Amino acid sequence: MFKVNEISEVIKLVDHSSSVQEFTLEQNDIKITIKKATAEKSLTETPVKSPVPEASTSPDLKENNQAENQKVEDNTNKVSENLVEITSPMIGTFYSSPNPESAPFVEVGKKVQQEDVVCILEAMKLFNEIESEVKGEIVEVLVEDGQLVDYGQPMFKVKVD
Repeated sequence: MFKVNEISEVIKLVDHSSSVQEFTLEQNDIKITIKKATAEKSLTETPVKSPVPEASTSPDLKENNQAENQKVEDNTNKVSENLVEITSPMIGTFYSSPNPESAPFVEVGKKVQQEDVVCILEAMKLFNEIESEVKGEIVEVLVEDGQLVDYGQPMFKVKVD
């Protein structure tokens, strides 16, 4: 069950994000979707619910959902032949180390293996370890410790081995 202060924090994060227009959070059988209003929509416009239940989606929609889920699971963007970006899989606060006294998980020049932890993202007071999905060398850290990151925002550039 979600707590009101957790939902409120998510709303604030989405509201302050420049690139996130819609955010869905699911836990067990509860689903919360937050959408930003756009300047193009009128204030009198009301959302129309689809008469088709979610369980009976068409094959085309299932393929689109599978493709979208794959995008969420893969948090890397190919920049060039040997360079990829590790992107944020969620909105949250970026931390380069497990605590303020510890050394960062990775720095420029450090070699990483697949599944090595590269940072922590805090979202709704939960600390999520973000793992590298590629083997290579960190060539650039694109965010600073304590910085708020958006979904899909590049955090690291990695030269792939």
